[in-house]
Amino acid sequence: MGKNECQAYLQAIRQRYRQASRAAKTAILDEFCAVCGYHRKYAVQLLRQSLSTAQGPSSRPEAGLSLTGPADSAQASLVRHRSDVFQEAARRHPFLAARL
Repeated sequence: MGKNECQAYLQAIRQRYRQASRAAKTAILDEFCAVCGYHRKYAVQLLRQSLSTAQGPSSRPEAGLSLTGPADSAQASLVRHRSDVFQEAARRHPFLAARL
């Protein structure tokens, strides 16, 4: 089953899963894992997601995007520079990498 078919199947059974008893949830979960090939823990996570979370992008900002002004951007640049310097020192001195 392809990704789009699994998503459609997930949408179809999600509400039924939420309203089911524990024994029925086990049966639904077994069926979903067999059809889509997902591991149980991942399948449970998908089935328990809210509809708004499952359908749309996250409200969290993407990593690396700055939500504030240029001062924070400069600070992030400084942190990246210091990280690069530290990594270069660890590369030149292998014993430093072993101690991390």
